[in-house]
Amino acid sequence: MPDVILEIEKQLDLKANLNLLPLLSGDVVKTCVEAIKTKEKNLGYKPDTQLSYGVTLFVDWIRNYYKV
Repeated sequence: MPDVILEIEKQLDLKANLNLLPLLSGDVVKTCVEAIKTKEKNLGYKPDTQLSYGVTLFVDWIRNYYKV
């Protein structure tokens, strides 16, 4: 299971109910992780935001936006 889903579960203290299906035509297989790794190597760019911190900000924003 992707780390981001695990982190959201942790933040919400809920268990995700996933229905994983085969990839469809047009689904994204490769993400920006590869681009970040390339920038790290070529430019010395290294993001320093931890996943848990980013998910915390996201969950807080969603709760505030939807007033939940």
